[in-house]
Amino acid sequence: MGRQSKYTEDCINKICDALRNGYTDVDAAHAAGISKDTFYEWLKYKTDFADLVKNAKKEFQDWEFNGILADAKKSLKTLICGVEYEETKTELEQDPNHPGAPRIKRQTKTTKKILPNATAVIFALCNRDPEHWQNRVANDINARVEAESKNDISLASVPDELLAQVLDAINGK
Repeated sequence: MGRQSKYTEDCINKICDALRNGYTDVDAAHAAGISKDTFYEWLKYKTDFADLVKNAKKEFQDWEFNGILADAKKSLKTLICGVEYEETKTELEQDPNHPGAPRIKRQTKTTKKILPNATAVIFALCNRDPEHWQNRVANDINARVEAESKNDISLASVPDELLAQVLDAINGK
């Protein structure tokens, strides 16, 4: 009897689970106990394996499937609304009855609040309600360029400062 094949359901599941979690091909192969050469050989010659790998990578890319989109929305909500949490501080002292073992001397609980993040609020408003919340600088520059092109005015007559503002707006500065 020859050597037992490592191409097992368990090995394939380990590889696909690793890929679903964002591992590279090489790291997924090592997590399953095979070499990268074996991984790529299976990928090349075993179409069922290639399909499973492709689907696992697609699942990682699918933000809805792996919860990244939901986590991002929760994080943005926390940044927009702020959050309160309770902090517990514990002061320890040596226990005279048990040398080397600390005991609690005092515990204090404090409620703390993380304030909303103004940048996150602006981001959310501009992206969720762009009709009412727009980048005014970009709109002003766009309107000026549109007006000039409708009147057949050459950009050569536009002041350098305005052109610099247009370039800054285009480059996101």
